[in-house]
Amino acid sequence: MRQKIAKACALSRPWCGPCCWEHALSHVGVDVVDLRRLLAERSGRDLRVVILGNSVARAHDFGAARVLVNALQYAIGPERQVRLDFANVHGGFQMAQVWRCGMKQLDVADIVIFQYAVMPRNRIVEGIVRSALQLPNKPLLLYISHCYMADFPNDPDWLSSPLHSKLRSFDAHRFRADELRLARHYDITMVSTCAAYETMLHHNCNDVQRSVDRLSGLQEMFFGAADPVHQSALGSSMQGCLASQALLKGEPSKKGNATLPARLWEENEARQAEFCPPAGLLKSASAGSGWTLAQGGRGGKKEWIGSNEVGAFIDLQMHEPAGHFFVLAYVHHALPMGRVEVQVVGHSSTVIDACCPSTGCGHGVPQGQGTYRAFRVPASGNLPMQVHTVRITNIARFPNGNSNCSRGGAKFDIAELDGVA
Repeated sequence: MRQKIAKACALSRPWCGPCCWEHALSHVGVDVVDLRRLLAERSGRDLRVVILGNSVARAHDFGAARVLVNALQYAIGPERQVRLDFANVHGGFQMAQVWRCGMKQLDVADIVIFQYAVMPRNRIVEGIVRSALQLPNKPLLLYISHCYMADFPNDPDWLSSPLHSKLRSFDAHRFRADELRLARHYDITMVSTCAAYETMLHHNCNDVQRSVDRLSGLQEMFFGAADPVHQSALGSSMQGCLASQALLKGEPSKKGNATLPARLWEENEARQAEFCPPAGLLKSASAGSGWTLAQGGRGGKKEWIGSNEVGAFIDLQMHEPAGHFFVLAYVHHALPMGRVEVQVVGHSSTVIDACCPSTGCGHGVPQGQGTYRAFRVPASGNLPMQVHTVRITNIARFPNGNSNCSRGGAKFDIAELDGVA
């Protein structure tokens, strides 16, 4: 087993060795025992690893996950294969999209990796975890806790960095504490990238070959000079090393859960995904023009419907009763984004603006990047609980041309439409 770990950790080992690994293994679930037993079998089925994540998971061609998969493949031997499924990784998408549209891939997984920039305290995150734990295939859940430069909000190097103004601050400490609380409550294996970096910066270990004296030096090696969010190849490799350590060598907890634990946070809403993937939007349209289906993104598998024409409209007949809706739309602060009017036929309409403020889209999104955001329709209150028809129309900007965007336009992209019961 040591050889498997050494190979996975060779690149990052000079900065983060066994002592650093120990600090970064936040929690190791008892289900790693069953995984190790499965890996030890010399015959049987292949192993399937499924990733749920956004752009931080995709960094360096799924660098962290591939390091882990290589370690697992080395452990399982040549007779069986470890297969990696990243269909649920979409840059800019948050966990809500997986909750509504992507759970189906999990019912064949042996390992499910969660790799998001942050996993906020809410019912969606907990809902995904609870649903995955109740699957008949009982996958092992692994959370690779990410780390921003903004996770060091008071460090002088970060405060003086030109990137500081491009990444709006958030309560990183609370988010990371909530991640750990969730992992321990549900006995989920979790590794902490921030804990590894803090160990390096504070010189807590004496088994390293190379040291990091300042945050600026850590950023240069583990992030890259121009990106305060995504890991460099070295950083991704270290994340994969930590994940390999946890699954193959980490000391499992004695806890375990014979039954599903009680919820940590209140569940207050049930969403019904009407059109996932977005191709269903066009197929189900009863009327419309000027909206087209697009596919792309860095992985080439992201789908959305888009319009760049004022006056373009689409009528969508819902399938289930709903009291209100959510439109998942792409937003950006610098692209020529437009506005749409979303009218639930027979009721009032809601205008959605795809422009963020000129300073950026916030919530951990670096300046210069866009993201997907859910807009409620209507903005407040509820509609009669019945089956509705929804018309979405690309509309012009205000006559004086005012816009949050640095340059307004008519571009509008929709990735999802959800009815809420």
